[in-house]
Amino acid sequence: MKRSVKTLLVSAVLSVAMATTAFAAVGWRQGSSGWWYALTDNGDNWCRAESGKVKWYWLDGNGDGTSECYCFNDGGWLFTNCTTPDGYRVNADGKWVVNGVVQTKSAYIHTGSHALGH
Repeated sequence: MKRSVKTLLVSAVLSVAMATTAFAAVGWRQGSSGWWYALTDNGDNWCRAESGKVKWYWLDGNGDGTSECYCFNDGGWLFTNCTTPDGYRVNADGKWVVNGVVQTKSAYIHTGSHALGH
């Protein structure tokens, strides 16, 4: 009985710890339909388009000082390895490419506005 209670308690603590770290920081998340990008620490705001549209975001997802441009649908899912509905090509990582070259620009300081055109 003691062992069952201890196991249950440890499981509960680990479950809570995992749930709180799942949205611990701004950045990439993997979900059931692919990848999405959290714009806030708690994950309640993410890159996405208006209904039926796509939206492009310049993101420095790995913190190297260089932003790449990514396209998201209205559900917030990243387009990968395809031509986006608005006619641009993205690679397997979802980065905008022209003739196979990833398009980049210097990362900007966060000002509260994440959506930038390409």
